Amino acid sequence: MTTQITQESFEAFLKCPTKSRLYTNGAHGIESEFGEWQRRTQERYNAAAAQQLRSSLQANEWCIGAPPAEQFNQRCYRLIFDYPVADPEIQARLHGSLRGPRRASFIYSDPLRCKRKAFRFRQIDAGL
Repeated sequence: MTTQITQESFEAFLKCPTKSRLYTNGAHGIESEFGEWQRRTQERYNAAAAQQLRSSLQANEWCIGAPPAEQFNQRCYRLIFDYPVADPEIQARLHGSLRGPRRASFIYSDPLRCKRKAFRFRQIDAGL
């Protein structure tokens, strides 16, 4: 049986493969004060960036979480925030999904074929 890859284990793998293996096996250490500060800072940044994006759109052009399948297939939303993605082997939560240009003669009936681009918020250090 394959172990499901979660957002937490994948991000740990990017930092250290051993840490990822420990997370996958259920070992969770105590988060350092610096790690906690980084997490809070990133969460505040994500919230501010999402609010800025939402304010540039009309209320009916975005949603938070997974919309009903019918609305997703009809491409009702330009932006979907905090979008969960899962299958038997991987589980993640995207910061958002951006809809590509609409094709006038085609309505997507398969959500996997819908032209959307995933995005993640990242802070950029101006000193770099």
